[in-house]
Amino acid sequence: MKAIDRIRQIIFIAILGWFIYKAVTESDFIPYPKWLTADHVQRWKEVRLDEDWLQDGDIVLRHARGFVSDAILTFSTQDPQYSHSGVVKKKGNRAYVYHATGGEEHVTNEMKWDHISIYCHPASIFKFGVFRWKMPDDQRDCFLNILDRNYAMGIEFDFDFDMTTDETQYCSEMIYKALDTATDFRPFIQMSYVGDKPYIAIDNLYLNEKTTPVFTYDYTSKEAWKNPELQPPGNLGFQKN
Repeated sequence: MKAIDRIRQIIFIAILGWFIYKAVTESDFIPYPKWLTADHVQRWKEVRLDEDWLQDGDIVLRHARGFVSDAILTFSTQDPQYSHSGVVKKKGNRAYVYHATGGEEHVTNEMKWDHISIYCHPASIFKFGVFRWKMPDDQRDCFLNILDRNYAMGIEFDFDFDMTTDETQYCSEMIYKALDTATDFRPFIQMSYVGDKPYIAIDNLYLNEKTTPVFTYDYTSKEAWKNPELQPPGNLGFQKN
């Protein structure tokens, strides 16, 4: 086993142990915020992300605050920027995000569907990025239908990070498996490995030829980036003042 694989394996075990410890021993663990205060609302407005610009099926990646999120960064094989992943599924003109989450939010282990301002909560994450896959509409529809079904079933978070089971799934696993089925088992996302254990690294979701970056924002520096090639006529991808 390579040294980097051994390090990742040790970190993997440490993260799993942390999740179990928090779930069993700390009933007063502070959950991920469910709402925005007035200050949070103002900080979200400063992002100036136009929800109309987002599309169903866009993936939204974030780097949340905390030890677990920082540790998960080490599992990215090329670009350790993000620790969690979700998929846009809109309701009217509002953008919500499907995502599988467990320990760091510690409210319920079932798959969540949060408004993007909550998923990218100003007080709880460092930065986020939106990416778009190039795929036919029928495959995108199938992909979203699978996520709809998983949400309706209340699929729970996979604390074992085990790719061989479908009853529970972690964030990038959920996305990979839905995409795998939607593309007739020809996914363009590659697996990574810790020893002989396969997993879906967060950076594998967007570091491929089928993915186009859409928008990124860093809460610390307040730096925003938008893809100029995706700007629809008369719309810069930012909210109007």
